[in-house]
Formats: sequence, structure tokens, C-alpha cells
Amino acid sequence: IIVVLGSSDVTMICGLSKTFYSGRDCPIVPISVSITNPKQKQIKSVTAQLMQTVSLNGIKRENEIFTALLNEIAENTKENEVNTKCELVLPSNLLPSFVPNANGQPDNIPAVAITYEFRITAQMKGATTPNIRLSVPIGIE
Repeated sequence: IIVVLGSSDVTMICGLSKTFYSGRDCPIVPISVSITNPKQKQIKSVTAQLMQTVSLNGIKRENEIFTALLNEIAENTKENEVNTKCELVLPSNLLPSFVPNANGQPDNIPAVAITYEFRITAQMKGATTPNIRLSVPIGIE
């Protein structure tokens, strides 16, 4: 579970129910979202972006897999409290997460790492946008 405090006392808490997901075996990822909005700022929308980071010999490159609107959260809501479960569907062709072991690689083999994270953003009217990053291990069981 990750907590991010935004401006004007807006708090967003997001969490994943499992520590491992597979686009082939279990493509649905439930994300719990809790927003506390005591000043009733207008929440225009909440989006989740799945990012893949590939590291090759220490050089990192980010790729956007998709961005989805979390439409379980009502558009333009001014509710004091929003508590909901959102579901995102993983593509079936994702490469599994891979982090090399601590022993390192032989010099003649490139060091490759693949990781994923959801970046969850609340678009607020007249407020700084809270951003959350959830690491998502994706693999093949």
C-alpha cells in the first residue's frame, strides 16, 4: 500500500492485492483506491499508466504499455471520501519481470533487467496532482 499526500489536504492511498501478476494466467489486476478530499476539490479523473523499465548495462529506457481511465471513480466528483476497487487488464504478451541476481553477470553477457510499475494520477481542479507509483511484478508462473 502506498500513500501520497497532495496539496490542500488531498490524500490518495492505493494498493495491490497480490505481489505477482501474469498477463497470461491472471490478466486482471485489482487496485484499491482511497481518496480523502476534505476540502471537496473537484476530482476530474483518475488514470493508471503501466510503465515498463528496461535496463541494459545500466542504461534505463521507459516504455508506456498503456494508460487507462479508472472509470470506477465518478468523473468530476467532489466527494469527501472515495473508496473503490478498480480493475486493470494486463496484455497477454508482456515480458516477465526480471532482475539479475546479486552475484552479477559474467563480463561477456549483457546485464538486462525488466520491471513494471503502475503510475496512478488524480487530475484535480485547482490542485497539484497527487501521483502514486506501484511496482508490479509480472511474470510467467
